Amino acid sequence: MRIPRAALSLLTLALLAAGCSGGGDDGSTGPQTGTISGSVTAGGSGVGGATVSLGTTATQTTSASGGFQFLNVPAGSHTLGVTLPAAFQLAAGEPAQKTVSVQAGRTASLSWSAQAAPAAGTVDTVRLTGTSFVPENLTIARGRTVVWVNTQALFHTITPDGHTQWSNVNTNSVGEALRVTFTTAGTFNYFCQPHRSLGMTGSIRVQ
Repeated sequence: MRIPRAALSLLTLALLAAGCSGGGDDGSTGPQTGTISGSVTAGGSGVGGATVSLGTTATQTTSASGGFQFLNVPAGSHTLGVTLPAAFQLAAGEPAQKTVSVQAGRTASLSWSAQAAPAAGTVDTVRLTGTSFVPENLTIARGRTVVWVNTQALFHTITPDGHTQWSNVNTNSVGEALRVTFTTAGTFNYFCQPHRSLGMTGSIRVQ
């Protein structure tokens, strides 16, 4: 039996449509979300009660063991931030915000290291203002903690100059801070990479 050309064209279109809707082998019909799982610890123990934020869309409070988990996170790059309980602070060089890549159907891991916050009256503050560290030079006793605080939404670094007392830290938001407790005597110089030529350097002298 001879099939009319018009009917044959309609049959061809129907077969093509069926093929397009069948899912194929490109994985496009698979899961498009994943999971972010992690922990906040201090000295090998979990830090409970910390708040972990997933962008501006969701927050989790860490369990007693320091764990947290975000489910059904869209695949892609995501930035998470942590706010610690008052008794804790981030370990030296540990940023408050971290970025993780989520793959569909998989679990991405993320963690923060913390330490006990120093007792009141044992902290000295260095402010990142304009293109200066204020104060530029600071003399402290051993056991004291220095906190560098960014006071403006400008990009700075707090980069060690010839020592490893802390790791290089980048900061570009108001209120971002680096805390370092000094237990060894000596002079610890540092600088801001983008503003070093403008004189943005500093030193901590520990007696």
